Amino acid sequence: NPFVEIKVFNASQLPVTVVDTGLTENVTYTYGVMAVTAVGNSSLSSTIDIKTTVAFKALGTMAPPTVDQLTTSSARVQWTAPSPVGTLPVLNYLLYYGPSDGVWTSVLNKTANELSHTFSSGLCGGDNRTVKIEVTNTGGVRRNSSAVNFTLPLGVPPAPPAPTLLTKNDTAASLSVPKFVGTCSNGAPITSYQLRRRTTGGFTAVLNLTVASNPSFPVVFNDTGLTQSTEYKYTMVVINSIGTSAESSILTFTTDVTPVAMGTIAAAPTAKTLTDKSITIEWQAPNPVGTTALTKYEVRHGASASALTTVVDRGLPTPLEYTLASLCGNTTRFFRVIVFNADGFNASSPIANF
Repeated sequence: NPFVEIKVFNASQLPVTVVDTGLTENVTYTYGVMAVTAVGNSSLSSTIDIKTTVAFKALGTMAPPTVDQLTTSSARVQWTAPSPVGTLPVLNYLLYYGPSDGVWTSVLNKTANELSHTFSSGLCGGDNRTVKIEVTNTGGVRRNSSAVNFTLPLGVPPAPPAPTLLTKNDTAASLSVPKFVGTCSNGAPITSYQLRRRTTGGFTAVLNLTVASNPSFPVVFNDTGLTQSTEYKYTMVVINSIGTSAESSILTFTTDVTPVAMGTIAAAPTAKTLTDKSITIEWQAPNPVGTTALTKYEVRHGASASALTTVVDRGLPTPLEYTLASLCGNTTRFFRVIVFNADGFNASSPIANF
């Protein structure tokens, strides 16, 4: 018989209230009544089940958060639920964050299921930060953890801005080296700048600037002894006591082609065909033609070498020839060819006569 007698009372006392004590929380108990007479006991009445309630527990304390996965630009904060959570469930967590305890620059609202957060912006190597956690349950009760301080590790500086090209020619280039203007050098001051150049293979340093020398930025660097019509690449790094930054974006350009002056027309024009009424002359292009494009040939002719008074603009004919017609037989004519280029320079051939 699983039933235990908990109260005996006389019939004259009915109705009676029975208080059962010493029970266990959150357990179902079954109750019934039995009549006791001189000749014996009755059977048990119908029963009722009564389940005891859960004892109310207050919201416990919050342990300090932990901070790990520290880099020069990020940190992870983790925390655990209050101990004990209490009877009422957790509503949310507030993550307080700032430079020191009580100076909070941001407060992040986290759900009851979120127990971590990673800060990944606005941080720099060597920064000191403070965090704490506040928990609130559905009854509005709050508990705060103690504050935890952490310091981000020192690191190399971020990549600096790239150099810029000012001027260039076939054998030299002038570059502007900018100052590193970032607010974060990851906890260790920048001590030097390095300009690097590459044609093929890896980069090599062509300029080293120490901050101690107090250079005036932007620094102009003239790189000489370059090869014509060659692609060059330049990049920048900055250095602090921890090490060397990543390289900046790359400046790329190709040096100019070395200009070649227009040469002379070494030979006098020659007669291609002669008749009693016409002369067709031909001539050679200047050697070398030069870097600058040719614009035209002029054929000058006359009755004597000192009187080449007729000027004929031939442009750039193909082939290089000119026919003078309507002549009388047994007539001598003198010819000279002059070539011009886009820079305004010209060269003359020797004079020929036919």
